[in-house]
Amino acid sequence: MDQRRSASAFGDSAWSGVTRYALPGATGQATAIAINDDTGKQLAFNVSGPSKTVNNHDGTTTLVSGGPNLLFTTRANSYPNVPELAFSTGRVEFTLSPSGKTTSYSLNGSRTNVCDALAA
Repeated sequence: MDQRRSASAFGDSAWSGVTRYALPGATGQATAIAINDDTGKQLAFNVSGPSKTVNNHDGTTTLVSGGPNLLFTTRANSYPNVPELAFSTGRVEFTLSPSGKTTSYSLNGSRTNVCDALAA
């Protein structure tokens, strides 16, 4: 069975209508493919994680990721100086308010701005 997953961003995202990504696998080894629809440029990323989501008592949500991950948000919900579409390696921890706004963010590792990489 094909477990391909895909997503596109809409709304206030800088990559609205330009970039999409596909997750061919749902468990274990996973690869995400980011595509610039204007140029056809594609970048593949190992996104095997792992990650853990915690629903906090105050209504916020905390996500802790280790290893390689592809994370996305919208411009309105992004934390300062964090790309809207980022490939990260290492430990990433962030908290979302009940409305989805990122209220804290930390990274102990490296990060690539995928939109910039696709535009280059």
